Amino acid sequence: MTDEHPQAWRVADSTQIVKDRWIDLRADTCVDGRGRTIAPYYVLKPADWITVLAVDESDQAIVVEEYRHGAGIVAIGLVGGAVDEGESPGDAALRELREETGYVAGEIIDLGSTWANWGNHANRSHHFLARAAAGSPRSRSTTARSSPCTWSRSTPSAIDSSRATTCSPG
Repeated sequence: MTDEHPQAWRVADSTQIVKDRWIDLRADTCVDGRGRTIAPYYVLKPADWITVLAVDESDQAIVVEEYRHGAGIVAIGLVGGAVDEGESPGDAALRELREETGYVAGEIIDLGSTWANWGNHANRSHHFLARAAAGSPRSRSTTARSSPCTWSRSTPSAIDSSRATTCSPG
């Protein structure tokens, strides 16, 4: 191991590939700290994202079952979506919860943010816990529905990620 610390790359050139309301993609020509050229290095710059773990007053998770085109599957997942321009992540979390499920949070807790994929994405993912969510499950369309979900864990430790956590929609 060396004492050499990583250095930021220099962007020698950048070409916009596509930019619209859904995606901002550019191809950079980068030069690393050792003078090596890395090209093209694609960078995605979508809007920031939010993810909401919503639980109702019975501590059941509120999940969304919907078609996810990128993966090509119908899957159960957490409430999530993009932060609209000019909108705060907290407001986006409340909006997405209402839009996707019909539920309204009694309390919203900001759990912090992470880089979505800091290798090639320039956006952040903001995480929230919505407690005491109230409302009634609804279907937004033929491709999405929401429902309360009972969580079960094969071990009492939430930290042990080697154990399966499952969700059984109500």
